Amino acid sequence: MKRQDEKLKIAGFRVIYGPSTIGRIYQEVGEKISEPAIELKYSQPPAQGMPLPSPDWIEFAKREADAVFFGFPSEFKALYELFESLSKELTKPVVPVIPEVASIGNLPPNKIKRAIDYHLYGGRRNIEQFFLWLGELTGKLDAGISHPPQKIPWAGIYHPRSESIWTGLEEYFTWYGKRRPLIGLLFPRLFWIEDNLASFNAVIEEIEKRGGGVIPVFSDGWFGQTKNDDVIRKFFMRNKSPVIDVLISYSAFFLKPHHQVSIAIDQEPPDVLKELDVPVLKMIQTAAQTEEEWRENPEGLNLPQVIISITLPEFDGLIEPILVGTPEDKSDFSPLKPIPEQVKYLVDRVFKWIELKRKPNSEKRVAFVLLNSPCKSVEATVGTAFGLDSLESLARILQKMKKAGYRLEWVPKNGKELIEEIMTKKALPDFRWTTIEEIV
Repeated sequence: MKRQDEKLKIAGFRVIYGPSTIGRIYQEVGEKISEPAIELKYSQPPAQGMPLPSPDWIEFAKREADAVFFGFPSEFKALYELFESLSKELTKPVVPVIPEVASIGNLPPNKIKRAIDYHLYGGRRNIEQFFLWLGELTGKLDAGISHPPQKIPWAGIYHPRSESIWTGLEEYFTWYGKRRPLIGLLFPRLFWIEDNLASFNAVIEEIEKRGGGVIPVFSDGWFGQTKNDDVIRKFFMRNKSPVIDVLISYSAFFLKPHHQVSIAIDQEPPDVLKELDVPVLKMIQTAAQTEEEWRENPEGLNLPQVIISITLPEFDGLIEPILVGTPEDKSDFSPLKPIPEQVKYLVDRVFKWIELKRKPNSEKRVAFVLLNSPCKSVEATVGTAFGLDSLESLARILQKMKKAGYRLEWVPKNGKELIEEIMTKKALPDFRWTTIEEIV
């Protein structure tokens, strides 16, 4: 028998894009295991600049650690060279935990696959078994004590009031019952697997408090093990029709795949959001900004967060970006917390969209805003849109709205007639010679 009271020393290093708090899971699991006691030195610098491990970490990995594990995006060449060197230099296990760096470990391929699978499926149980398995590799534990990686669904329905995970709508409705209105909530599996769900739970609670129902779905579609298109069709649609009135989607990067190639040049790839045909609102959680930093910043979200959470998702047609959660503090691996008034505001907007959907078209009021540079070539810049004929587009939209039952007193035949009407009525942001009374 191996001595299970002997300490197992582990050096871990990872660089991860996105809001992962896996370091918190490593630490909590390491503290939970008592046989053998684990001493973990884990480093997870931000994925920016040159995220190298500290000299102290490297010294621990070389001199004291019984095993080393690592993972990082392959574009960090300096890290690749460092860990390739460690794998050759050290006789202890040097273990890659993500596929991108699988080629530079010093274990046989079947063991590297096992290490990767522990992390690919994720969760506390798999991380616990991974640490025990490292104990076996180092000789600190007898072989066979650890369990193989546990397969966990890539997508499913979660609810904070149940420990169950549902992989089909019918079984979920059997437990949940039928409620209306019904709102979909789609978020990355990462938050579920790392038990970082406070903001999502707050949204669910607020919707249900107002009498609505929720289908909360986690998906690995942002990270490649499944497709969000398939997840949306499976959990939010039946017989090609939506079962929800509105979808709230976690907002980061793209929701839909952007690498599809059409079979024919004139054939568009299928668009799952057009099939779903409901408003899709953007739920934002900051990766690093705390609530205090967000409130104190005159610009609100920082630039990287704006690009990731607002700009890119808009290409998919997501609307109304609303911040609902931030890290609790500036500590490493801080879990996210909801901002109560922002959660209420998001749910307010959800119910307003549902109310708008039920209103007859003849009672809806719609405003179109055309780009126009005020007081500078003002007549020449009405409807400026690079590469697009915005005036003709608007004329056609108004014609379709008329047919759809919207109340319009006048509809232009084409873009030329529209611009002539704008010029005749002086509907321009030019206050040098034109009074507001004349424009109105």
